[in-house]
Amino acid sequence: MKPAYNKPAAAAAALFLFCSPAASQAGSEDRHRFDPEEFAERAVERIDDRLDLSDVQEDELQELIEQAAEKIDRQRRQIAETAAAAFAEESFSEQDAQEMLDSMEGARKMRRQIMVQTLVGLHQLLSPEQRAEAGRMLANRSGLLFGSSLSGRRGDRDDDDHDHRRRYRR
Repeated sequence: MKPAYNKPAAAAAALFLFCSPAASQAGSEDRHRFDPEEFAERAVERIDDRLDLSDVQEDELQELIEQAAEKIDRQRRQIAETAAAAFAEESFSEQDAQEMLDSMEGARKMRRQIMVQTLVGLHQLLSPEQRAEAGRMLANRSGLLFGSSLSGRRGDRDDDDHDHRRRYRR
């Protein structure tokens, strides 16, 4: 007997499998894996370019961002593996799809909390002048801390050549 086709469950699974950042972390061992240390180094370089961090600040910020990135990466991989296992089962119900989406929503909330904690840590590391500049960066949505990989932003785009919206409007 063929299982009944369930449109909502199929749609939820398709969204997860093809659109989720967590799903992009899953895959074969030969795929490029996210490297929290490399990510943290790039983030610290980007921040140092604007805030002129001391060596001590760089080291502490490197550790702070790396720990946050490791937590987020671990969470993404766990969700992707759990979802893949659930979807590979003989049956996949609406309830299974809802549980998968609930898990993704919970993970999103946890990522936000990790980002909040990291921003608080960054604030504590900075001098008043650096905090003022960091505030301007945040106001301009310039990807102060997490850049494009974790927050969906790509950093400062003052140069028109880098404004993808303008490029595609022409």
